[in-house]
Parts: sequence; structure tokens; C-alpha cells
Amino acid sequence: MVRKIYMKICLLGGVFVCNMLSAQSIITSVPEKFSSKYSDYEIIGKNELGVVVHHYNEGVNHQLVVYSDHLTPKNKISINVDEKNTELQEVVLLPSYIAIFYRQVNNGYVYLKAKKISADLNLPASSILMDSVKKDGVEITEPFFIKTSPDHSKILTFNLQESRNEKLNIYYSVYSSNFELIERKNIFIDDKYGIQLKAARIANNGNVIFLAAHASRRENDEKYAIAKFSLITSDVHSKEAPLVNTIEQPGYIFKQPAVDMSLDGSKVFLSGCYKEESNEKNLGLFASSFDFRGSKGFFTKIPLKEEDVIQIQSFEFRNWEDRASIIRPKNIIPRNDGGFILVNESEYKYTKVVRTPTPSNFSSNTFPYYNQDQYVKYYDQNHYYDLFAISIQPDGNIDWKTIMPKVQETESDGGLFSSYFLFESDNILKFLFNEDVYNNGNFMEYNLNANGHFKRVSILNSEKKDLQLIPQKALQIDGNTAIIPSERKRYLQLVMFKY
Repeated sequence: MVRKIYMKICLLGGVFVCNMLSAQSIITSVPEKFSSKYSDYEIIGKNELGVVVHHYNEGVNHQLVVYSDHLTPKNKISINVDEKNTELQEVVLLPSYIAIFYRQVNNGYVYLKAKKISADLNLPASSILMDSVKKDGVEITEPFFIKTSPDHSKILTFNLQESRNEKLNIYYSVYSSNFELIERKNIFIDDKYGIQLKAARIANNGNVIFLAAHASRRENDEKYAIAKFSLITSDVHSKEAPLVNTIEQPGYIFKQPAVDMSLDGSKVFLSGCYKEESNEKNLGLFASSFDFRGSKGFFTKIPLKEEDVIQIQSFEFRNWEDRASIIRPKNIIPRNDGGFILVNESEYKYTKVVRTPTPSNFSSNTFPYYNQDQYVKYYDQNHYYDLFAISIQPDGNIDWKTIMPKVQETESDGGLFSSYFLFESDNILKFLFNEDVYNNGNFMEYNLNANGHFKRVSILNSEKKDLQLIPQKALQIDGNTAIIPSERKRYLQLVMFKY
């Protein structure tokens, strides 16, 4: 999946001045009715061809639609992967064409292949063989994964072979955007308590990182289930083997890791939630940095105390510890001085069970096997609350903390219209979100500057515009433009915000 462009947050001589501007123009596409042929879609990005949207389902049907700069449909192509034992894996937007990656099973091997789709949107007959792996011993259903660098100049492909609870074997390759092989290596890590890959990233220069989590021996604690991390770094310009750096704090367990790296691939940033094993009330967030070869920059614990948590809007739990436990890292934004800004959000989901009484004309004596379970209905409850941002200096000290209030509570939508979209521009972070998903229709924006000051702005009223925006499916396509889809009454529209 194409990652959005990251902009560094700059600190100018310790003093920061900026204009917090709202969107200067908003462009919408013509509403298009959802086709039953496709179950979902993804905004891939923008390149020389235009703005590209990928429609797909769980089977073989895929469609690419290209829009102009004014969101007028220009061209489209249907991609039906109907060859035997073939499945499309990923659609990636590269500077001058669209690349599709698919896997094919043949003669006991799983092959990863790619095709280039150029401006005419014709699907070529020939393909590029990227990698292959023996089918025997591959447990996971998708043995190949694809990542691109922020500037789309490098491609990372990898697979997990013979991956079981006690070991992790990663085979990976790095390619240029023209599919020239740059390097191919493998990593093997084991742990008798279990290990799992959590993240993979590739920088603009081709440097690669993987983050693996080692399971805790405390099997009864499902929330904090990580005992330590393995951070694997691989220098594309070096013939040395990948470096494995262990990150642990004796007596502490972790959950919800988040990882990222600087654009030049020289620094790695890690965050997550921690709890002391012997003290349930000692919990919080941690922030850590490393240079690319594994030298530790800092490891900072950011405790969540009762007086801190009580300021954050949340679900009505029995105690403050439960309220603290739903705060989780969502974004890491590198600063140009080696620190980073950590963005957290409170998120809580559960399933509501409603039992409808058995109809009066049904006698439990007459029908002894009938019970109320026949009339059980399930509703997912989705709750997203305040944004909690923390600015961390290169030495691990805290510059500032700030809370940006919001309450989003929905039912039976999987939280689709909740949470936020982060737009990164020079020196400003913009958080776009639906203020009240079902009622007032206000689509809001928080502008946050490098001093921790924020401004709340109303961008538009979705109800008046006949829109229902989905921030979680939005994409930043350049330094001043974002596209957010709207789904309303089975119609899809794209909404472009220009700053």
C-alpha cells in the first residue's frame, strides 16, 4: 500500500510562528453508485496518470479508475484475475505507471509477479517475476507482502516462511521503481514463548526495518502480551547482515507498538503502551529512538497518572486504569532535530447483545429446544475519544503535551466514520474528523503547531453538502492536497481538500 508523504516538523530557533489556515478550496467528484461487483475500495494516490482509486472484492474482480486533477473520471480498467491458482496481492502507484502484484501457485511453488500499467491503462500480457517460495511449510495464506518508500522510489517485498509460534523467518528483497533488484537477504529469529512480526518499513534510500514482538510468559494477560521487541535494520548500501537490536525493560510488559523512521533512513522511532508486572497502576506510554545501526538514542516512559487521565474524555469505566488502557499510539511524526511527535487516541470497541423475548405463542413446554438465543441480535459499539499529542526532544525529554477533545460514538459501522485523518504540511499537523457522525454533520479540523498550540476549525457541514466523509480512508496526495471519500446512500464521492 502506498504510504502518504511525510513532512518533518520544524523547530525554528525555539520560536514557532505560523498561520493556521483551513482548506482554501474543496472539489467533489460526481456521485457514483456502488457496484455490487466490488465490496470495497482504496484511494491509491496520484501520479502522472492522475488520481487512482482501486475497487475490489474478496474474489477475482478488480477495477482501477483514474480521475483528473478536478476529480473527473478519465479512464478505467477492469482486472479479472481468472487464471487458475492466481490472486492479486497489491496495487501500487509508482511515478509514471501503476504496478499490480499478484501471486501464482504452480508446481509446488508460490510465485510473486508484477505487471506495469501505463497511461493507456492496457494490461500487458508479459509479467515480471519478483520472487518465489516453496509452498511446503508456508503456513500463512498470503506469503508475500509489498511496501513502498514514501517517495515511491523503492519497493520492499517479503514473505514469512516456516513461521510458527517459536520462530520467525523473513525473506525480503528491495527493488527500484523500475523493478531492478537492489538487495535480497533473510532474517531468522526464534523465541520459545512465541514471536510475531508487527511492522515493516522502507526508507527513500532503501534502508529497511522490521519490528517483531516477543510474547510474554504471562498468558493470562491478553492486553499487555509483549515481553520485548526485536528491531531489525538492514542497510541497503552495506554487505553486512541485518542487525537485530533487542528492546526490553525487565519487569515491564507492552502492547500496541507503533514504529516509523526518518525520510533519509538514518533514525528509527518506536512507541507503545507499557505496564509494570508487579504494579497494575504503573502504566503509560513509552517513546524510544535509535540510529539506523541500532545505537540507542533514548527510552522514555511517559506515565499515565489518574490526574492526567481524568482530563481525557473516555468511556465510563469503573476506574482510571481502564480509561488509561484504551489510550494507544496512532502516529509518529519525526522532527528535524531527531525528536518526534507522538499522537495517541482513546479507542474502545465492544459488542452489544440484545435478546428479544420469545413470542407469546411459542410455548417452552411445547417446543423445549427453542430458547431466546434464536432472537439474539449483536451490535458493535465503537467509541473514539480525545487526541493526545506529545512532543519529545532528541534526548527523550518532553517538550509539551496537549489534548484535542472529541467524542465519536457509533453503532454497527465498525467505526468507519470515526477516528481522524492526519494531514502533514510544513510545520503544521492537521487532524480532520467528523464531530458528530450521526447528528450535526460538522466536519472539523484541528491545526496543531510545533509549540503544542492548536486551533479548532469547522471545514464544512456534511449534511448540507449531502456527504458522509470517511477520514480513515483518506489519503494525502501531495504537500497541500488530501482526498477524502464520502459514502452516502450507496453512492461514492471523492472530496479534494486543497490548502
